[in-house]
Amino acid sequence: MSLLACSTENNTFAQKSARFVFGQTVAQECQEQINQNQILAILLANKQDKVQEICRCVSDEAFNQATNEEISTVLTNPTERKKTVATVAANSVIVCAQKLNYFK
Repeated sequence: MSLLACSTENNTFAQKSARFVFGQTVAQECQEQINQNQILAILLANKQDKVQEICRCVSDEAFNQATNEEISTVLTNPTERKKTVATVAANSVIVCAQKLNYFK
């Protein structure tokens, strides 16, 4: 196998890995934000499927909403990770609410 092929495969693997870790981190933040917001938590208490739907969308959408700098920060900077994830999650919730027609 050529060095270029290894490089390309590793790059794809690295991108997929980064996307997975980033998405999981943002999904966890989404769940934490819902749990911390008492009014929202009460409204969604009996609608766990909606919470999962929202956070799944946020996880998927976050990678599209985040800048390369934000993704890098989340993956490499533990000091700034929480703040950056919260920002990306909040921005993604808006996009997901529109996609899921929650503004009807």
